[in-house]
Amino acid sequence: AILNDKNWKRAEKLLNTLLENGDLELAGMMLADGVGTTKQMQNWADSFAALLSQEWPTQIERCLRAWQASQQEERRSDLVKTLNRVAEEAHWLAWLRMSRALIGIGTREDPLVKYPESALQAPIAVLLREREAKDRFLSAKQFAGARALSGLTALWPSYPTGLLHLWPSERRRLALHLQRQASLGATRHELEDNIIRLHAYRKRHGEATTILVARTLALARYLARDHDLDLDRALAHDLDFDHDHDSDLARDRDRALDRDRDRALARDLDLARALDRDLDLARALARDRALDRALGRDRARDRDRDRALDLARYHNSMTILLLRTVSLRSSLCWFLPPDLRELPDRAWPLGLLIPAARISVTSGRLGRDELEAGIHFFEEQNFDPFWIAFARHIARLSTPEDWAFLEDLAAHPEKRKGLLAWGLQYIVRGDILLPDDTEVTLDELCRSAGVPLYPLLEEMPPEIEPN
Repeated sequence: AILNDKNWKRAEKLLNTLLENGDLELAGMMLADGVGTTKQMQNWADSFAALLSQEWPTQIERCLRAWQASQQEERRSDLVKTLNRVAEEAHWLAWLRMSRALIGIGTREDPLVKYPESALQAPIAVLLREREAKDRFLSAKQFAGARALSGLTALWPSYPTGLLHLWPSERRRLALHLQRQASLGATRHELEDNIIRLHAYRKRHGEATTILVARTLALARYLARDHDLDLDRALAHDLDFDHDHDSDLARDRDRALDRDRDRALARDLDLARALDRDLDLARALARDRALDRALGRDRARDRDRDRALDLARYHNSMTILLLRTVSLRSSLCWFLPPDLRELPDRAWPLGLLIPAARISVTSGRLGRDELEAGIHFFEEQNFDPFWIAFARHIARLSTPEDWAFLEDLAAHPEKRKGLLAWGLQYIVRGDILLPDDTEVTLDELCRSAGVPLYPLLEEMPPEIEPN
C-alpha cells in the first residue's frame, strides 16, 4: 500500500527498518523496484553478500526473481559487482551460493577464483577446471584442497589416485573430514580440538564409527549456520540406515555374483571400451547431473535454492556411501575382471583391483585366478609393484613384506612421483592443507592434541553379510 501511494519517504523509512532488522530478502525486493537511496542499496548489497557467505536464505528465490525482472540496471550492476568481489575470495561453498545467486538474477558468468591453490578455494577451482576439460590440478596443494570434495564421484579427486579410497584405515577417513573442515575455514587449533573430542569418545566407547566421526568433528559448526545445510544432521540421518544399506548392497552384490548377472552388466558398461574412450574415469563420472547442477548448467529459475544445495548434500551422502571400503569394493564387483592385455596401461590398476575386490567380498570364491594372472602380467611389464601389494591387501592376501612395503610408502610418499605421490601423502598419510596455506601432517596434529597416532595401514574390515 505504501508503494502504491508513491510515498517514497515512508517507503525509505520502511526499507531502513527492514535493513536494521535483517530482513534482507524483502528489502532486496523493494530496492529492485527502485525504492531507497544509493547508500541503502550499497549497505544492502554488502549485507546480502555477507549473508550468502553464511547460508542460503529461505526466501531468496523471490528476491532473485525481483532482481531478474528489475529495470534498475545500475543497481543490478552494482549488486553483481559486490557479489563477484566477495565471491572471488570466499571459501568454495560460499562461492557456490553467490554463483547461484548471480545466475538467479540473470548473470551467466561465474565469479573469479582468486586463490585457486588455497584450502578454501581449491575445491571449486578444480571443479571449474573439470568443466572446462583442462588438466585438473595445478599443484600438489590444489590436489590436497580438492580432496574436501571426495565422494562427489567414486574416484574423486582423480584416477588412479581415487582408488586409494580403498585403503583401510581410520586415519584416511579422519583426514578427509579434517580437510573438509579446513576448506571451510577451520583453524589448526579447531582441528586439534576435534581430534581430542574424537579420541575421548573412542576411549569411552571403543572404536569410533563413521557416524561418530561426522558428529564429533562438528561439521555443522562450519556448514550448518543455515539449517538447510546442516550436514552434520544430514550425515547422521544417512548413517542411521548405513548398516541396512550395506546389507542390502551385499545382498544385491551376492545375488549378482551368484547368478553371473555382472556379465550382462559388463557388456553394457564395457569397461575396456569406456576407458579407451576416456582414460580419465573420474572425469567421465563427474559429468553426472548433480555436478552439472552444482556448476550452474541447469538454470531453471524456480529451482535455484534446491540446486544451490545439491553439491553440499550430494557430496556428503556420496562420501558416506562411496568412501567406506565396503561400498567401493562392492561397486568394483559389478565389473567383470578384464583382460589387462586388452587395456591401455593407464587402466591396469583398476583392472587389477577388480578381481581383488571380488576375492575380498566373496571370501575367495571368485577372482583368485584373475588376480594371479593380473599380478603375473604386472610383473612381466615391470609395472609399479605398489599396485600388486595394494591389490593383495584388498584381497586379504597380503604378506608381511606387502604390509611393510605399503606402510613405508604411506610414511614416505616422496618415493613415488606425480598423482600417486600426492594420493599417498594426502589421502593415505592424511596431510592437511590449512586455510593459511600451510600444511600439517595428521601425526603433528595428533601430537599437539596429545592423542596416540593413527596407524598408517589396518586390516581389511569384516565383510558386510547380506540380510
